[in-house]
Amino acid sequence: MLTRKVKSYEVKIDGVTKEMEYGSTLPEGYLYCADSQYRYDVYKPGYKVTEPMSLNSVPAEKENGKWCILVKSVSDFEKLKKFTANDPAINIKLKCDLNIDGDIRASFGDDFYGTLDGQRHTLSGVKLNQVWTQGVIAKRLLGTVKNLYFKDIELGYEGNVEGGAGVICGKNYGTIENCGFENISLVTAKQDEDQDNDVFYADKGIIAGWNRGNIRSCFTYGSTITGDGNRNEFAKDMGGTIEDCYYLSDAENESGGRTSEQFASGEVCWALNGGRDGGTDFWYQNIDTEGEKDLIPVMDPSHGTVQRRYEGGCIKEYYTNNEPSKAVHDLEYQAEGNVLTATCKNSEAHKVSATITAPSDVIEYDGEEHKANVNYTYSDGWTGDEDTSYDIVYTRDGKVTTDLVSEGKITATITAGDAVASTEYTIKKKVTPSPVVSPEVSDAPHSSSMPENSGKPGQTEVPESSDTPSETATPNPSQDVSSSPLPGETQTPETSQIPEAGEPSPAVSQTPGTSGEPTPTPGTSEAPIPTPGTSQTPVPSETPVPSPDATPVPVPGNTPAPSPTGSASQKLPKVGSKIKDKNGNVYKITANAKNKKTVTFLIVSAKTKKSVTIPEKLSYNGIKYKVTGIASKAFYGNKKITKITIGKNVTAIS
Repeated sequence: MLTRKVKSYEVKIDGVTKEMEYGSTLPEGYLYCADSQYRYDVYKPGYKVTEPMSLNSVPAEKENGKWCILVKSVSDFEKLKKFTANDPAINIKLKCDLNIDGDIRASFGDDFYGTLDGQRHTLSGVKLNQVWTQGVIAKRLLGTVKNLYFKDIELGYEGNVEGGAGVICGKNYGTIENCGFENISLVTAKQDEDQDNDVFYADKGIIAGWNRGNIRSCFTYGSTITGDGNRNEFAKDMGGTIEDCYYLSDAENESGGRTSEQFASGEVCWALNGGRDGGTDFWYQNIDTEGEKDLIPVMDPSHGTVQRRYEGGCIKEYYTNNEPSKAVHDLEYQAEGNVLTATCKNSEAHKVSATITAPSDVIEYDGEEHKANVNYTYSDGWTGDEDTSYDIVYTRDGKVTTDLVSEGKITATITAGDAVASTEYTIKKKVTPSPVVSPEVSDAPHSSSMPENSGKPGQTEVPESSDTPSETATPNPSQDVSSSPLPGETQTPETSQIPEAGEPSPAVSQTPGTSGEPTPTPGTSEAPIPTPGTSQTPVPSETPVPSPDATPVPVPGNTPAPSPTGSASQKLPKVGSKIKDKNGNVYKITANAKNKKTVTFLIVSAKTKKSVTIPEKLSYNGIKYKVTGIASKAFYGNKKITKITIGKNVTAIS
């Protein structure tokens, strides 16, 4: 009796060979890669075996629908290059500390787009001496490396590398955050005298060679760079941002240098966490707790959280693992105009100014509330939290009010001690132009358009506005009536030409319902009918003729167009005026035309600590201005800013 035998194949996984039947699947919990120098095909768990295979495997799990490699050993780490070569956007997590302790080519490849999360673990003992290798992770980082501590790393490149070299990568286009670098040695060979002049000098940095991305909350300690290239403690700035990053230095400096005493005190740890007390921290350090003290920040949450305290109210600042305290200032106040200034009695360097400003000098009533604003400016020497706040009190005619809608003058004040700063503004009634109704023009004017005695020889209509009734009206040919405005204004409306004596007058048809007198015809000697508003010379009459209640005769084709009646408009700041945004930054108005409103960023607010954003647009009192320039000394004297983001409308830095 014949029996059917299922075909099987030899499948080698991580050097271990076993027989697997045709159609059986690769085990769960791993990703697999072809063990070949030229093929890096990746196979997922559940893949059906249909041929002999030689594979490498790494632990893996699915996270949010995407595979993530879990590095649990040095062997897993050394296999990463093959997996990232197949999928450079794959995510990786370290599940333990890794001590490589040897010379390996650990780079993931040319480009890495994924996320490497160290999960507070340490990577140490790496020695890289390969030609043209630019970093432990990749030549170009376009993804994220975070939460990883690098220690005792030696990078001895054999030649200069175009574009830079560093521990993580040669060029950073992505994000590097919450990483520490301790005892790093970056060495490159010196340039040979016989080499051509076009040999590239590498830009070397502890973290990366070049930085076009973001590096934040990182520090280096006890690291060195030797060789012939350009040296950078973090990375060469190529248009990226570096913020809240520090390195060991003989003296404090603006580029992030801090002394060993500042590291040991907890100051650097506190700054790495964004300079805040409490909340969720990433960096920890034992300072004044029981047990061994930490000289530098660590990632271990079992160590102490660093807080800030003050002695003497606001003079001495120090760091502790105990409860924090805020700086207490003994302030005295002065006011001038709309500015209220508070100065600490302990130190004149501790000062904060509050400027209260109206939304506008004159505001057209719109049924909405219009509140004043208070902007705060802190001196460079100010310590503690910037939490100064004054309540605004509004008054009308000396009485406190909450009505910020109705018409009238409003005074807004802020008060501290005996000092009072104030500003005033007025809400005006919206001016609505009176409607102008043009009378209907027809060949036969309505009887109401003519006085009852119209057409009688020897009688002339007397306009209502005339103080002295007259028998005849003599037109003034010299008067220019072309620019006459609407009735109710200082001049009179435009009229048609009045015929000279002896000339034919226009024919006027009698409309049923008017008086039964004959209608004048061309060639008769009747006096012309004047149009109200023309300049007339009254002629005395023995018997004054009363002015009838009549509507002036409209003249076809000469009805004046209504002139626009301007409503009360908001007063615009002049070109060259200075205005502030809500953060206290100062701008100068450079254009205020109807179709072009622009400002230049002039002075950064003194209370700005670490980062500042130049916006694309600035809204001031309801008017939007494009921010098109930055003044040359906008940040002069500010030693705290480490990050500047510039809006897309900025075209000039003067």
